[in-house]
Amino acid sequence: MPNKGSYAGFVSDCEKTLTNVKARAAELPDLSVYITPVEELLAETKAMGARQQSLQSVKQEETKKLQEVVVKAREAVVRLKAALKAHFGPKSERLVEFGMRPSRKRTRSPESGKKPKPVDDPAPASDRIPQQS
Repeated sequence: MPNKGSYAGFVSDCEKTLTNVKARAAELPDLSVYITPVEELLAETKAMGARQQSLQSVKQEETKKLQEVVVKAREAVVRLKAALKAHFGPKSERLVEFGMRPSRKRTRSPESGKKPKPVDDPAPASDRIPQQS
């Protein structure tokens, strides 16, 4: 086989082998016991390959339709959540049961009320270069 991973290469190799065996039938012993199963399996392989390609195109179409429906569903859920928020109010704790966070006041952490400490100059005064005027 020319390419182990290629479906087209496999089919081509099988067809070539069958063609050459049939062309040299006079020189070879009776190989019909081997030829018949190869022909049947090759025909089944081709049929399954064609079906697989057909199903792949159907899968691509269905994926596109699914994406469109998901977009519409997301928009519908946004509208539903907005209606729930309008019904209960944006601060209602009941929104939690629908997977939404109610609006709450921000709380300050205890650390945010402290002033930062001034940073000391790391270089001693003796290391500084005097400025000339």
